[in-house]
Amino acid sequence: MTNILKISADLKKYPLGIVRYASYALSGNLFVFIRKISASKAEISFSPKKGKMDAKMVSADFKKNLEDETLRDFIWEANKKLREFLILKAITAQERAPEPEKAEGLTPEQEKELEKLIAEVEEEIKKESSGAGGGGDPLKIKQTWEEKYGDESEK
Repeated sequence: MTNILKISADLKKYPLGIVRYASYALSGNLFVFIRKISASKAEISFSPKKGKMDAKMVSADFKKNLEDETLRDFIWEANKKLREFLILKAITAQERAPEPEKAEGLTPEQEKELEKLIAEVEEEIKKESSGAGGGGDPLKIKQTWEEKYGDESEK
């Protein structure tokens, strides 16, 4: 006794390509043979590679695969124009023009402004360090411990 399951498919509803892909999905554990009976009908034969097969499960899986492949085919066709557009863009894309180099350095006006600011800061530093205009170190932060509290050895 041969363990062969034969299922017929309507080629008007499921084109031969869809039948082929749905059958291929089951070819891991089963041998699959597709035969075109007429212009509108195909017969698919399944036989197990090892042991026995569950005919109901194989039939249900095949029908589910037919529906899945029909959906995949619909999506494939619906996205055809988008795929063609993206491929065309990828093939004809031009490299971006290099960005113009940024000018290095400062303008003469900026250099004058910078020199003026540096001079002002240097003048403030001189005033603070010379003690003019505030007494130099009113909080005596610059004093050492010994200057502020006296030497321990003296006591």
